[in-house]
Amino acid sequence: GPPSVLRLVTDEPVPCRKRGECLVRVETAAVNRLEVKARGGALPRLMIKLPQVPGGDMAGVVVEADEGSAFRPGSQVMALTDGFQPNTRHGTFAELVSVPVDQLAAMPPGLSFEEGASLPLVSLTAHQALEAGEVRKGQRLLVHAGAGGVGSAAIQLAKARGMHVTTTCSAANADFVKQ
Repeated sequence: GPPSVLRLVTDEPVPCRKRGECLVRVETAAVNRLEVKARGGALPRLMIKLPQVPGGDMAGVVVEADEGSAFRPGSQVMALTDGFQPNTRHGTFAELVSVPVDQLAAMPPGLSFEEGASLPLVSLTAHQALEAGEVRKGQRLLVHAGAGGVGSAAIQLAKARGMHVTTTCSAANADFVKQ
């Protein structure tokens, strides 16, 4: 339902970290359109079982990790977790979340937690679109809505692949997409 049906829970237990997972202190959790649509009932296949802690995109700091893990306590990370999937109980709208290591990425230096939390789902979506299109270096690509989350991620990923990118956007966003 709408945001008004959400309630704050202050007695949620600390998640139990399993082998291959990191316990992460969430600094910022993002709300993406997929979650909003699912919560509103527009995506029946993503209907969740209640009660659930929502949230999939996040950025935070590793609190606990396996010995020898690529991440150590204090590592700044971002993740697209399974938190918005129907059978998941613990999403990222929490203080602490246990995340499989393969769902974590190191935060690039200089990136804020807010920026890091906003990237995972849109970046994955853009990456999957480029992979499905079998795009290659030197090709030309048209990205519609280049100022949006997926569009801006697609532009950056395509340029990193050596592509020539053209985009559409509103006049108000023209300077932004030229960066």
